[in-house]
Amino acid sequence: MTNTPANRRAWSAAASVFAIVGALLMTHSAYAQVRYCHCRFKESPWEAYGTRAACTAVTGNGGTSCNISFGGAGADPNVVGAVTGESNASYRGRFYEILFRYLTLYRQRNREALADPAFLQSALVMFMRGGYLRNKIGADLKQVDGAVVAFVAQNTKEISDVFLGKRASFSKDIKGAKFTVEQGAIRMDTKGLQLLTVYLPREK
Repeated sequence: MTNTPANRRAWSAAASVFAIVGALLMTHSAYAQVRYCHCRFKESPWEAYGTRAACTAVTGNGGTSCNISFGGAGADPNVVGAVTGESNASYRGRFYEILFRYLTLYRQRNREALADPAFLQSALVMFMRGGYLRNKIGADLKQVDGAVVAFVAQNTKEISDVFLGKRASFSKDIKGAKFTVEQGAIRMDTKGLQLLTVYLPREK
């Protein structure tokens, strides 16, 4: 890579992103009970862990496989197109835009902005899709995606309130999937797939 101003700016931006991602991997005193996204396999004691925020873990194929995504990364472009109908270029552009905004707000510790319903609706769907829009998951991905999109769209305000500690956890069934919203996290159980998205770490 040549040492041009544009490339220096790119490296600087990348360094900032990696610094924030590193912070997500570490326990901070501001959070009392650290929770990581994780998969529990069919046969104990095996488990797999991701980060403590902006992370989705999907257990599929009868509890024998695990996919962990950070910030929505990892979705298969071919699966994205087949399931959502969105072009790879459009999806990739939205992914970077959402992740950069999330990381910026996270670094600022701006939980209110992170949980703002307008941003939350886009970010949650993107983060959750990163875990299941892949090959060989062992589930009906169009059904899963339809349930995710519908649940988040219909309950964004309620999800925001739970994430900010303004209301109690709740569960709802929609399109063949059960969703449970906890402080900072969403769980989904449906045929062939279990998903956990940890959007925000718990506060003290």
